[in-house]
Amino acid sequence: MARKILLGITGRDLAHLEDLLYPRGTSPHDYLAYYAREFSAVELSESDLQSLGPQEIKRCVEVTPPEFRFSIRQHLELEHSWDRTVVTMRDLIKPIVEVGKLGAIVADLPSWFQYSPSARKQLATLCDCLRDLPLAIEFNRSDWYRKRVVDGLRARGVAMVSVQTDSPGAAAMPAHAQVTAPFTYFRFMGRHIRYNLRRVNLYYEDCRYTPEELAPWADRIASIAKWADAYVLFQHHQDASDLYSARLFRRLLGHVD
Repeated sequence: MARKILLGITGRDLAHLEDLLYPRGTSPHDYLAYYAREFSAVELSESDLQSLGPQEIKRCVEVTPPEFRFSIRQHLELEHSWDRTVVTMRDLIKPIVEVGKLGAIVADLPSWFQYSPSARKQLATLCDCLRDLPLAIEFNRSDWYRKRVVDGLRARGVAMVSVQTDSPGAAAMPAHAQVTAPFTYFRFMGRHIRYNLRRVNLYYEDCRYTPEELAPWADRIASIAKWADAYVLFQHHQDASDLYSARLFRRLLGHVD
């Protein structure tokens, strides 16, 4: 049975898409309605939820079509009462859950959270706490990428986020195509371009991918989507390179059998 590829970009700040996705002068309240005409998913962060508030979250649900999905990316500092963070998040996303528009909870784990027996127990507790919701774990360390972890997530039906980036962080999780849940989750972060300012190496991000970079992923994700939903989100960038790459990815999907 064929499943879906749910394509979109991250963040609720869509002002950078004026003239590209909706007419100039459009009210910010109408941004999402225009966005949902072209894309099927959006990723909101914990700060996005807090700034929107309950009433605006309800409005976001109302202006999007039934098949539209919201993903919620929650950064978790696991040593600081993350259970209270989860309770707060549950309250905020009630309007999304009640109408069946929740795509996934993306638990973004800190880069210091290294693999160990005690850390695995913390992760298991987190998975149990959210077992009633579609959950995806975003690891930020390569030491978590091992068979034991992959098998454990698969047994729990928890997805493992695949992040495509060339971040300077050497310990980052490698991009992958592991399927451990009824859905998969891919984030395209772009590239970090180094430049030198007064002999200090600095970086800026660019999310404008080339067809050669995205074509292999389009083929791989299309294959996965034959039997598991696939979320594909491009990182928000003020230069609208996120929109460019998302549209390019959609065109590449049209060439995949």
